[in-house]
Parts: sequence; C-alpha cells; structure tokens
Amino acid sequence: MRAFAKRPLRPVWERKELYDSVISLRRKELTYSQIIERVLQQRGVRLRKSHISDWVNGKHQPYGSTHEFEPIPSPELAYVVGVVKGDGSISVQKWSYRIRLRVIDKEFAEEFDRCVSKAIGSRRHTAKWVQKKLLWSVEASSVLLYRFLRQPFSRLKSVISHCRRCASGFLRGFFDSEASVSGRSLSVSNANLEVLRFAKRLLKTNGILTTGPRLVQRGGRAVVIKGKTYHANKNIYLLYVRTLSLQHYAQRVGFSVRRKQVALSLALAQGGRLASS
Repeated sequence: MRAFAKRPLRPVWERKELYDSVISLRRKELTYSQIIERVLQQRGVRLRKSHISDWVNGKHQPYGSTHEFEPIPSPELAYVVGVVKGDGSISVQKWSYRIRLRVIDKEFAEEFDRCVSKAIGSRRHTAKWVQKKLLWSVEASSVLLYRFLRQPFSRLKSVISHCRRCASGFLRGFFDSEASVSGRSLSVSNANLEVLRFAKRLLKTNGILTTGPRLVQRGGRAVVIKGKTYHANKNIYLLYVRTLSLQHYAQRVGFSVRRKQVALSLALAQGGRLASS
C-alpha cells in the first residue's frame, strides 16, 4: 500500500488569516463552494469543505495548540509592551516563540507573567530562580504575541495609548524595567529615543512633567556589568521626572517592583519633610 506524506501544517498566522477570510465570507452568505473558490482566487489556497464546516460551526479553531491572542488594547498587554521595550526579550528557538524576562526582583517576574498570561489566555507560568545568573526567569510561548511584539514601535502605539489605564500600564512596565530612584530623583534610561519621547508624551498626558531625554552615554564604549566587560554600541538617553511630579507619578503609574516603590515612597516622605521645615 502506498504511503502518502502528511501535508505540512501551515504557520498559525496563515491559518488565522484563512479562518478570518472564511468567517467573513460566510457572514456574506456565500456557500462553501463559493468560499473555496474565493479563497483560492484571493490567497492561492484550496480549502476543503470539511475545514470550512469545522471553522464555521466552531468545532475547530485555527490556532491548534497555540494560545489564542488578539491585540485587543488592555493595561496588561500595554504592560508587556513596556517591559519588552526594557528588560524583556523576544526570541525564536526552533519552534518556540519565546517572550521572556530575567530580573533580580521576583515580584517583577510574577507581574510580567500575570500580564503575559492574561494577554494570551494561558495558565500562569512559574518564575524560576537561575542560580548561575542570580536572576528570576519567567517565560511564555506564543507565536501570535511574538509577531505582535516584533512590529515597529509605531504600530504598537495605538494599543498603548488606547486609554489612560493602557498608557499607565505601558509606563509602569517600562519604568519597572528601566527606572532608577536615587534620593528625590526618578529617571528612566534607554537607547531608543522614540520610546523615550513617547513615554514623555504619555507622562505629560497624566500630568507628570519631565526633563529630557538627553544623551548621557555615547555608543562605542566598554561597560562593566557584574564584573564582565561588554562593548556598548548604542547611545543611552535619560528622561527625568520632575520632583514636583513625583506624587502624580506615584498615584497614576507607580511600580510593581517593591524596592523601587519603597524608594519612591521615601522620596515623597523626604519631600514632605523638606516642605515642612
């Protein structure tokens, strides 16, 4: 008996696009045969009536074992974007599309996981301690979220600025990653000027005034991180939150990272003492 090779599975985003086309055409009351011909003309793919029937009747979804993800604006999705523009990372390893965060603060890793898990509709992941790196690591896998996050930043702005809660979610994720509190000084640094300038506009919308961003370190220099020397190729820019806006920042954005929130509270308390003296 002749053995037939199994048809390779289409990438999940292609299946999603075909699914959306089928559902849209069915809503226009096209028959299955008409849908097959229309999809063939538009996309060069011949579907089976069984595929169309399963999709139309809700028996199957195009995602397979992939977590369903729609880029619907939410504070959690905006938070994930903010973290990925800071300490977070996205990568592909074989068939795994990874969204990962490695940080020293466990509560930061757990908050990132909460937001990622909600965005892709998955169960929570476990934050693991990496002894060799002395870091907490949390990782999710979603090809759809990966493809969303790797878009140019200009295409992510509509999700971030959808509403005040989304804007605050993005800022909190970005500041959890990149902010530093020293005395009464709150600043955030990054190599991406576009992201910093956008953060500045969002902060202003929330009544939080800033100075900068200004260049603080030029690329092409050697930096030492945890005893190891690295070659930094990019310029680093710094954005300062004005001291008079610290209270607004604490009320409207804040931190998920406990040590940064404590430092901010101390800065506000110090300001109160100075004002009363």
